[in-house]
Amino acid sequence: MADWTNLFDARLALAGPVADEQLTQIPAKRGVLLLSGQDNAPIVMVTAADMRSRAQSRLAWPGKELTSPATITKITKTPDLRRVTQAILYKRCESFFETELQFLEIARAIWPDRYEKLLAWKSPWFVYIDLDEPYPHLAKKPHRFFCGNLSAQACSRRWAIGPFVSGGDADKFIEALQDTFDLCRSVKCLRNAPHGPRCAYAEINRCLSPADGTISMDDYRQVLARACKFAAGQREGLARKLRSEMSQA
Repeated sequence: MADWTNLFDARLALAGPVADEQLTQIPAKRGVLLLSGQDNAPIVMVTAADMRSRAQSRLAWPGKELTSPATITKITKTPDLRRVTQAILYKRCESFFETELQFLEIARAIWPDRYEKLLAWKSPWFVYIDLDEPYPHLAKKPHRFFCGNLSAQACSRRWAIGPFVSGGDADKFIEALQDTFDLCRSVKCLRNAPHGPRCAYAEINRCLSPADGTISMDDYRQVLARACKFAAGQREGLARKLRSEMSQA
């Protein structure tokens, strides 16, 4: 038996046609699940919030409305894993992070030379801004937007800050910068500068209001540049400025 099997908590051998009763031995808990075939050859490995339910789902006939596996194989391209699965190995985990980590560790142990190619890596997101645009604003961009070396994008006038796991995480980061530096939250409003109306945030002193000319676009660009430097980790100068303002307040 392969050495990587020691990474799992247990191995459930399946005898004959797989029945749901056999799968009750699998904990209905979060973890990593692997279906193996002859000679313990891996068939498929997945993560699951409920390993028992995931096993039942994976080993269900590819069309429960049909009456027999023989009929199914003639009319569907979905593989019938019940025919080839001889054992189920599982590893219980206590958290989402641990589950993902164990999945990667086990995948690397099983397929050391090609596991990276087998994994479905998600494309990261970045927060991007070009200060030379007529109406500069922070926006989330997918990795493919940059089409090259990201380090070349981050300079004094253009910034690519990240990476972020999802577009939602990038949105939250943008909102945090807007709240911290009182930035304009509406691109539509910004495009009316300097002759636009004051927004609701400006009325409560939470927006610098470049839209109505309260701050010039050149000065607003300087604020955006400070926000980008802060986001990129260049915070000492800003920290001194804030300490000075607090001492004078």
